[in-house]
Order: sequence, then C-alpha cells, then structure tokens
Amino acid sequence: MSSNNEVPVNIEKIVYHGWGLSRLESGIVFVPHVIEGETALITIPEPNSRFRQAGLIEIINPARERIEPTCQYFTICGGCQYQHMAYAYQLKIKR
Repeated sequence: MSSNNEVPVNIEKIVYHGWGLSRLESGIVFVPHVIEGETALITIPEPNSRFRQAGLIEIINPARERIEPTCQYFTICGGCQYQHMAYAYQLKIKR
C-alpha cells in the first residue's frame, strides 16, 4: 500500500446502501458509488477497525452497467445510492 493510503481494489459485491465490498489484507473496506466487478482507486482511512469506509478517487475499470447519473448532486447529497447503475441492474441489486 502506498504511503498516502491510495490503493486499487476489485469490488466483490454490492451490500447495504449500495456500498461496494472489497477485501484487503488489513480487512474489509466499503466503497461508495461502485459496481460489482469494477476496479477502483480508493483512499482508505488509517486502520481503526476491521471494517472501514473508503473514499472513491476514480473508477479504473468500469462495469458495463455503469451509466451517467441524472442528478448533478448524486455523490454529494446522499439521497440515492444507485443512480450510477442501469435501471435493470438496480432492480437486480435490490432483490
């Protein structure tokens, strides 16, 4: 891991509230605004528990289900978690 806590991760699956789950040697990390199967560059906080919430820097390898969110406040307000996913994929995740 780099000294600035930036690391590429593979997203294993989508969990509660649309967070992506990824596993690192140091434990599980949850990443916002990602899709299962994507590779993302994230920043992780200093270790303080086995479960950490990461910050998304960029999507390295996007999923084909990724779309442009219709709301300009998508990543800011927190009112919705799935706008970056095609609607059919949203329905699959919600089941």
